[in-house]
Amino acid sequence: MDKVSIALKYSKFSDSIEDISNELVLVPTDSNVKGERYSLKSHDGRIEKQYQYNYWEYRFVIETDVWIQTIANSFVDEVVEPRKEQLKRIASNGQLEFFISAELYGMANPGFHFEKETIALLAYIGAEIDIDLYNFTAKG
Repeated sequence: MDKVSIALKYSKFSDSIEDISNELVLVPTDSNVKGERYSLKSHDGRIEKQYQYNYWEYRFVIETDVWIQTIANSFVDEVVEPRKEQLKRIASNGQLEFFISAELYGMANPGFHFEKETIALLAYIGAEIDIDLYNFTAKG
């Protein structure tokens, strides 16, 4: 089974996390506020850091053998399209990203085909596109 993750990521904005969530009518799967402290493990123990900017994310993760594009199209149809005006507004005040990540373990097709309507929609809302593919397919 492959692990596919699709997300809307919004960063470098000044609105509150709550305002973004309310406007999009989505509960973020991850968020942080500029200046909040967090710690990371290191070989010397723990390192204390601060977030450099506000961050809001809505992510869908699934383990599947379905073609990645099918899942991406569903996310666009169900999450992006109905909120295109709200996403366009918030993108003008920060950085909006349409993100796809796939960890490929089987023989799934890692190819993509975005229809011109999807590309136009992502351009309309001002979203950047980030696609990360990790091929862990065993070679015989």
